[in-house]
Amino acid sequence: MNIIRKLFLLAVSSQVAFISCSNFTENDSTITNNSSKSVSFTPSGYGDDIYTLSANASMSKDMYSWPSCTIKSPKNPIAYKSQKDGITFYDRDFDVYTWMVTNPNDSEVTVSEKGGLVGDNGESFTISADSSVFVTVYTKSPTFIAIDSDNNQLSLEVTIK
Repeated sequence: MNIIRKLFLLAVSSQVAFISCSNFTENDSTITNNSSKSVSFTPSGYGDDIYTLSANASMSKDMYSWPSCTIKSPKNPIAYKSQKDGITFYDRDFDVYTWMVTNPNDSEVTVSEKGGLVGDNGESFTISADSSVFVTVYTKSPTFIAIDSDNNQLSLEVTIK
């Protein structure tokens, strides 16, 4: 009786091990770009290779179940959803605002937005002394940070267009 019990436990434990390891095997995954922009990304767990997928295109890649990735560009208007058998990129439902940013200071400043919500990739921009620029921002209430060449934080005048 003891031998039958041991064989039964061995059979059950090997099935449990097989089922739990199946989540870590690579499967043919479909990566779909349903967004309106070309997307560059790095799948997690596959090194630093950067893949680019055109708008409304798809590709296949052997990936683990429930794959994830890091979007390289454009970061702000694109998001992704991970499914068991792949990744789907889509346009975020962001409101887009155009802001006029004025530098009233007597020196050029480099400006960034605290949340990285300027432009498609959260890029910073420069404004010459006593001048203004228009920027695209993905938030209605941005927090701009202006730094001069001496690393001093300066104030700006900001108005929505």
